Amino acid sequence: MQRRDYPPFVSISKSGTYKLKLFRPKDEKVALKFKWSKPDKDTNKTYATCTLFFADEAGNCLNKYFSAKYPQAIAILVGRLTGRKIETPSQDMDLNDLFTILEPAFGCYGNFHLDVKEDKPFNGRPSYKYKFNKIETIGGASNGPAKRLPGPPDDDAADDGVPF
Repeated sequence: MQRRDYPPFVSISKSGTYKLKLFRPKDEKVALKFKWSKPDKDTNKTYATCTLFFADEAGNCLNKYFSAKYPQAIAILVGRLTGRKIETPSQDMDLNDLFTILEPAFGCYGNFHLDVKEDKPFNGRPSYKYKFNKIETIGGASNGPAKRLPGPPDDDAADDGVPF
């Protein structure tokens, strides 16, 4: 289904079961959706993170944040959407690894059992926190090849005299 075939998107505001599709971010938005976290308060370590967009055919949608700090959540999401078991990735994955792990799930549908709680308003509009209680496999296909993402923040600072 093409974007123009969807009704206007509306944030999911009620708990329940929704048949949602995980959308692949547009190429120009990949760098905005896949970022390094701020340093962890306890360990001062940064993690690969992403904000994923899910929607159903009625226009109900949500954005959900995932972090490599909790790699099992990523493995469960991809496994349930693709119907294949995947190994739990390392917390040390970089942004490219995170995108590559998620890629098979882009374009896949699943039945999501959601708990929805109202959060603080954002820009004058209501916002919500979402908890995935259960994800049931429906099936689907992945869309397109993986895109290269920037390295960790300190990679750009290290210059070994290599022009590329």
